[in-house]
Amino acid sequence: MQHWCFMDWFGDVNVELKGWGATDGESLVGITTTSVTITKHTLRNVFPHLRTTDNSDRNGKLVEQLLNQRLVMRGSTCFEWDYSTSRVTRVVSQSDMLAPMLVLLDNMEDVARVFEQALISPEFQWKRVLYYNALPLRCSISTHSSTPKLY
Repeated sequence: MQHWCFMDWFGDVNVELKGWGATDGESLVGITTTSVTITKHTLRNVFPHLRTTDNSDRNGKLVEQLLNQRLVMRGSTCFEWDYSTSRVTRVVSQSDMLAPMLVLLDNMEDVARVFEQALISPEFQWKRVLYYNALPLRCSISTHSSTPKLY
């Protein structure tokens, strides 16, 4: 669930299903394209290390390069099915954030700097360690909205 919750930190999120197929008879895999915009909110919450004063010129340049940029990522979502309960038991999503980030920044050194302390991985996976926030991250879905909210 947290994977979907942190997507609220990006602007104009769009997940498009490109195709699907069965794997081992117990799983269904959807091939996706996920598009997101990197906003000030994204930089503050997902890449907070870039907004520090350390190496401010270098970080400032990266922030300028990232701000308001659109990333289009190829990915997949796997739904694991349990026939005994007739329910989905697990959902695993991932997207390739590394490739579009490399195109945007044009060198691996800057890409490594962006991801080294980011709260998401190059596979667009949530990192469980919140080193900048002493408060635990919680996610909930309001009864009035289907959009997950972080607080």
